[in-house]
Amino acid sequence: PVHLRCARLGTSWEDLVWSRRMPSTRQRRGSGPTARERPAATPKPPSSAPSLRRRVDAALARAYSAWSPETMTAFRIIALARVFAANASIVTDCDEVFNYWEPMHYILQGFGQQTWEYSPLFALRSYAFLLFPYAPFATIGQWVGEMFDAKNGKMMGFFLCRQAIGAISAATDTALYAAVRERYGGLAARFTLLFLALAPGLFHASVALLPSSFAMALSTLGLAYWIRSRPGTVPPQTQGGQAHLHSYVAGAVCSFAAASLYGWPFAIVVALPAALDLLARFGIIRVFVYAAIAAAALLASSVVVDTHYYGKPVVAMWNLVQYNVFSSKGPELYGIEPASFYIKNLLVNFHVAFAMFLLAPAAVLLVRPLKRSVLDGLRETLPLTGAFLWIAFLSALPHKEERFGSVCFPVIAAGAGIAVARTNAVVDALFGPPPAERPRQNGSFVSVDSPGALFLWTIAIAFLVLSAARTGAMLYNYGAPNTVYSTLYAKHLRHMDPVGDDVNVCVGKEWHRFMSSYFLPSARFHLRYLEDGFHGQLPQAFGPNGTRGGTEGFNDDNREDRSRYVDLEMCNFVIDVTDPGKSSRFERSSHFRRIYSTKFVHVQRARAPARILYIPFLSEYLLQDAYGEYVILRNEDRGEPAKAA
Repeated sequence: PVHLRCARLGTSWEDLVWSRRMPSTRQRRGSGPTARERPAATPKPPSSAPSLRRRVDAALARAYSAWSPETMTAFRIIALARVFAANASIVTDCDEVFNYWEPMHYILQGFGQQTWEYSPLFALRSYAFLLFPYAPFATIGQWVGEMFDAKNGKMMGFFLCRQAIGAISAATDTALYAAVRERYGGLAARFTLLFLALAPGLFHASVALLPSSFAMALSTLGLAYWIRSRPGTVPPQTQGGQAHLHSYVAGAVCSFAAASLYGWPFAIVVALPAALDLLARFGIIRVFVYAAIAAAALLASSVVVDTHYYGKPVVAMWNLVQYNVFSSKGPELYGIEPASFYIKNLLVNFHVAFAMFLLAPAAVLLVRPLKRSVLDGLRETLPLTGAFLWIAFLSALPHKEERFGSVCFPVIAAGAGIAVARTNAVVDALFGPPPAERPRQNGSFVSVDSPGALFLWTIAIAFLVLSAARTGAMLYNYGAPNTVYSTLYAKHLRHMDPVGDDVNVCVGKEWHRFMSSYFLPSARFHLRYLEDGFHGQLPQAFGPNGTRGGTEGFNDDNREDRSRYVDLEMCNFVIDVTDPGKSSRFERSSHFRRIYSTKFVHVQRARAPARILYIPFLSEYLLQDAYGEYVILRNEDRGEPAKAA
């Protein structure tokens, strides 16, 4: 093995690898003293073991050559996790439903809810983001769903579309995994794969129909291309290497451009280190040409699509930036959080991995091969700096939401994997046996009884346990809306005639957990709002003028419009959540009868740690005062007999 040869020869693994690739600088230039001119080296006293620095170097060589799954195997692992997430994870943000699922449902199905951001008066959202590629996914998903179950096809289309979104995330995450494997070695890649596949933050962000998730996927792809374009990854002295190098540069520029111009304009912050590095290495002309071509194509398609749907020339990206940056109102209307918000959120959603990610710059800088300088170490940390910039940028903003942080989630996973590999090298060098005394192994794994192996197993088991506990809490404590709306659709609404009098599904204070119109079978079924303690601006149904309408009744300062509310007597079904030990206030009416209920945790009343982690047996005890019930109520006076399935 290479690390044993290095130990016996008294050299570093980088010397052994690179000495065979090209002559030294002095040999190329034909200068420097010859062997006869050099003074004889003073012999060193024999040592019983290599120095600590050389032991670290040998440990790094073992980490680099460690086994890791092939690229397609890694894709299958991540894709399997994404399929499970698409079917099980909750919709964590009402913006995902009302600003993306609903307008897409309107475009494809002819009915849905419109928000003020889609009013032509403000035009903050782009329809192009929905049409490419999500609308085709939703359409194909519904066709496939109807092939298996005609009456459940639309709801199945919703979940199949989420699976397609997850597949995109899996593909870009796999590209990052392959880049880490090539640049930082097998051990770093192995833990990067673990963190990418099972981190709770990626469990819901990877399948969300959100610009932040789109920007996350494209920024990840851009990062993968950028890492592969870095010196030492592609041999630049060959013609094929040059072609690959330029394709990686173009891929990085176009990916970051799409993340910012088609996804979320603020994601450009994550791309700043890559942009500066590429400009320094390849010049402003080449990078500018790639960026200009990508920006022109993306902006042109966006303007054409949005002009058609809004009925007037619109640059939605600029409107969004103008509202968030230059407006006197801005997003602060929707809440302000402390600067520590994202640190706490990342500790919950990445826990062990986030702690290792924070160590990554120091680990990469200090634990490096013998022949690598401090400057080389700084260059190695450069791909991780975008995530730190993003966290600092978001923390400085007054309005904070969990989904904003998702843009840097895969970078955190990669940085954590790299930090684990470098830290393991130090642990193995300090506490493990000298390289010459290590037993030969058939595989590339470290021996199971070494301190380094103990460190790796500790990180892996702690991550798996905490990830399972966090994901379990999200599903067990807060998964009721998925169950309730799926039950309402499958057991009640789909058995009713698709045409006839209006059927109103009403929501009060729980309007923000509506799962989208994909859970309403046809245009006969309507979402209605009840006055129930919320005093902000609510969405409304798209009107006769479609996407070009909505100029009346919308405002950009979150003022309540009471015309949105309907009387309780108009409701066929009501979705509500009860306080612990109490019934729904709508249930007290003699007309309404409960037809389904399931447990739901009121987060304000829940005690830590059961609020954020699922602990078998203990969670039920700690949350006994926080359990309410998510209920479906049926108006017996307006009820329609269900038809046979």
